[in-house]
Amino acid sequence: MIALVKKAGSLDTGEAQEKPVARFLLLARRIHAKFTQEEEKEKAARRAAEALAASKNAAIMQSVQEVTEFCKILGQAPGLRDAFTSNAKDIAERTLSNRYGYTMDDEPIAVQYAVPVYSVNMKAADGTVMTGADNAYLSIGFCPVKIAPSPEQPLNVPCVDTHVFFAKKYHIETDGKITENKKEADPISDILTELRTKMGHDFFEEVLLPYLEA
Repeated sequence: MIALVKKAGSLDTGEAQEKPVARFLLLARRIHAKFTQEEEKEKAARRAAEALAASKNAAIMQSVQEVTEFCKILGQAPGLRDAFTSNAKDIAERTLSNRYGYTMDDEPIAVQYAVPVYSVNMKAADGTVMTGADNAYLSIGFCPVKIAPSPEQPLNVPCVDTHVFFAKKYHIETDGKITENKKEADPISDILTELRTKMGHDFFEEVLLPYLEA
């Protein structure tokens, strides 16, 4: 009976552990909350950097997308493919036939490009870094022609891919502007000018302008 009586002021094992365990739990919660807060800050900063990179890339692509959309619309103009082909064949016959053989591709308009790209780099000041700026370009060509040497030419003369109707290569700046020889350029204006020069009044008056208006 005496063995079952606790001494005054003493605690059993469960009671002795209760206060330390509560402290451990409180400490664990505080440390977890601190890390979680830092992690949320990092996630928010990364999300902001991703949004900024996407915004910058969209701005760069805006001019390129305008050109590609214009060329897509232009390529669907009625009779344009036949007009291009006829015009290109005429140029090829007059300039190439005596020295070279040639073939023409089916695709009348070719647009190629490589743009500067922003990606996330949290070590950078604003969380973004650009790559590809040095090699950024926009290339537009109408009426692709593959030129091959004629039998009279040496065998070591290589085949050449060119565009006899229209061919220009531009540079894409880091802000998305398109330049030629370091001056701001408008590829769509260049294309329309070339079309008006080579295709003439009737093509614009009877084909292209009505098509664009429609």
